[in-house]
Amino acid sequence: MKKKLSVLFLVCIIIFFACNKSADEVPAEPAANIVPAQAVSSEDAPVSATTPVPTPAAAVSAAPVQPGNTAKDAAENAAKKKAVSAPAGSPFPSLSGIKARPMGVFIGELDPVNYDTVDPAILLQMGLGQDHVSFIMGERYFKAGNYDKALAEYNTAIALNSNFPVALFSRGRTYHEKGDLDRTIADYTGALRLKSDSVVVYNYRGYAYAQKGDHVRAIEDYSRAIALKQDYGDAWFNRGFSYWEKGDYDKAIADFTRLLELEPKNAVVYNQRGIVWYSRGDDRKAVEDFSEAVRLNQNYPLAWHNRGIAWRALGDEARAAKDLAEAARLGYR
Repeated sequence: MKKKLSVLFLVCIIIFFACNKSADEVPAEPAANIVPAQAVSSEDAPVSATTPVPTPAAAVSAAPVQPGNTAKDAAENAAKKKAVSAPAGSPFPSLSGIKARPMGVFIGELDPVNYDTVDPAILLQMGLGQDHVSFIMGERYFKAGNYDKALAEYNTAIALNSNFPVALFSRGRTYHEKGDLDRTIADYTGALRLKSDSVVVYNYRGYAYAQKGDHVRAIEDYSRAIALKQDYGDAWFNRGFSYWEKGDYDKAIADFTRLLELEPKNAVVYNQRGIVWYSRGDDRKAVEDFSEAVRLNQNYPLAWHNRGIAWRALGDEARAAKDLAEAARLGYR
């Protein structure tokens, strides 16, 4: 029996290194980086046709969204992804009549095989360094939502190995969950100093800047991510959202339009672009985008609500009432 257990743990280690290549590397981008997260705006605030997040998730918030699955509806991703939410007390500005959904970043956790069950003592006995063992334990605590213990383990890993970008990223991600944006940005910056080509970290740092209201720096980071990976949907969404927040509607529309070329069936992106049209005062185009969002996803209460608001702006109270009633039936409050 002991021999079987030893073999099993040896296999775990082999798989760990095969999956992780080098624990010093910053993890590859999450399956879906950014997606609209939970809405933080008040009910009477305008609702934007956003994806994201963080986002943070998501997105957190009306934040950036993930690569590949970029602007997926939060409801579809909730069971599979963890969104980073905007800290309480810092709602994103919203339009009148249409509700704005906060940005969000969906954090892709490094889940190598057996992180949840492997025995750290066995790993040490088999020669794995304490820095990597502490990192693995930090990931386990992070997944369990025990952020203080996760931070303690990441601190140990970084103290033992200053050239450990993935540990800096994970510690920054943990601070992000705790709402400490300054430390979040500091750790993401440290990870980028060690690994300057990480599109995911640029995207997440951009999201953190956006949460602080610094959309200029956020846009710079999203742009770096896009330059490194042209089809990085999350970064396109998040940058479009920040342009919208800055009032640069033409650039926001351009980014959401580009994202729709990558993800033509993404209802969340149509909803977000519709919000930008609404912000510009083009209610007809807003209705067109909200209608496409509803066509792609009949169970999308936010898009129904937003179209109702746009119909009202056009003076069509009958259609407005019908759409708002449908949004309420689907659970929109």
